[in-house]
Amino acid sequence: MPGVAVDGARFGAALAAGDLDGDGYDDLVVGVPGATVNGRAAAGAVVVLRGSRTGLGTARALQWVQSAGETPEAGDRLGAALAVGDVDGDGRLDVAVAAPGEKTGAGAASGAVRLLRGTASGLTGSSTLWGSIVGNRGSFGRAVALADTDRDGHADLVAGGLGVPGGALTVALGRADGLTGPRRHITQDTARVPGADEPGDAFGAALAAGDVDADGYADVVVGAPGEDQGSTADAGAAFVLYGSAGGPGATRVVARRQGADRVPGAPGAKDAFGAAVAVSDLDGDGFGDVVVGSPGEGSGTGAVDVLPGSESGLDAVAATHRTASSLGLGGATGDRFGAALAP
Repeated sequence: MPGVAVDGARFGAALAAGDLDGDGYDDLVVGVPGATVNGRAAAGAVVVLRGSRTGLGTARALQWVQSAGETPEAGDRLGAALAVGDVDGDGRLDVAVAAPGEKTGAGAASGAVRLLRGTASGLTGSSTLWGSIVGNRGSFGRAVALADTDRDGHADLVAGGLGVPGGALTVALGRADGLTGPRRHITQDTARVPGADEPGDAFGAALAAGDVDADGYADVVVGAPGEDQGSTADAGAAFVLYGSAGGPGATRVVARRQGADRVPGAPGAKDAFGAAVAVSDLDGDGFGDVVVGSPGEGSGTGAVDVLPGSESGLDAVAATHRTASSLGLGGATGDRFGAALAP
């Protein structure tokens, strides 16, 4: 396998999977944001492990680092977040690779997302979408998702960053020639988004996508683990930006918080509800169900809530609350159950 294992490389800090070369086997994309490249610490890298009849193998593994005029720099953290989807609509999967520490000049890190495009021979070429979130402190790409939010046959990029006080999203619509469609920036001060853009909310710190209401448009779930509820600091919140012809959130956005909005329990300080999110049809009814992690709940014991999808979205059925203890998995202070989720 390419690359050398070193302390702090953080191999596996981000993962994504899909059949990148069209051979019928899913491949695993692995982020290594702490990798040293050309002597530059934490420049970052991405490794692709090919799937086969016998499972994942290392013989044909590939490693990607920044190149083609995009010089690896210390602290870029390429591979800190990953997503897989068909951006150009050619039937082959592309990979969005985030480098939230990338600088766009002499200023502080604003972040970047690089698109590795799938071809008949696998991943090749790239185009770069640079962060332009307010203040040149975007950490653009802290979280990324690829999904067809406007039902045009092209996956769209949604990237979270912390460039404004409470965090922000950048949405770039996919087209046949890549991420060249209209771009939007979304904060909690954007029309239809509940709440307000406040310091520390971390709106966009976690992202997931799926069709919650089965209308053919992918919906985007956004975690804001630093959101306060009244005087309860960092209780957290999650938002669903419903897909539409105008992209995510153009027509409808809803918020979900513990102790309200059909979510059981009570908000607690530093619960961090929304630190991790996922969408998957857990009960096989055709609707995407939303799973939200609260790793800080119970002094760091952690919990997850399952918010069932339906024809009306998340409005029809109350959520269910799960802890490691309730699932027979023990559970102790500091376990942070729910800190990471996968569909």
